[in-house]
Amino acid sequence: MAAERALEEFGGIRVDCQGPGLECARGGFDLDPELASGEEGRLGAFRDQVGSDLFPLGEAYSGEAFLAMDGIGRVYLLGDRIQLLGTNIHSALDSIVVGRLPKEIAGT
Repeated sequence: MAAERALEEFGGIRVDCQGPGLECARGGFDLDPELASGEEGRLGAFRDQVGSDLFPLGEAYSGEAFLAMDGIGRVYLLGDRIQLLGTNIHSALDSIVVGRLPKEIAGT
């Protein structure tokens, strides 16, 4: 599973950064799926919008949003809505650290 591979490679990594970025403010992340404990309802609520189950990866932007991955490895930012952060774990983490805007998902 894509989420397991991503967590094997990056699990436990925490990056703190802030300041202006390329398109939005830069942020940090904490790759610990336990941080999303209790968020199964939120993950399930966005399932239909992405067409796949979502698996928790951790938090981003000082806990302001959760990170989740779908079955093929796309990474999403979850808050009140869902946004595509990257097509894989590498591009998603890069987007957070350099300050790229996530892409809006239709229906959110």
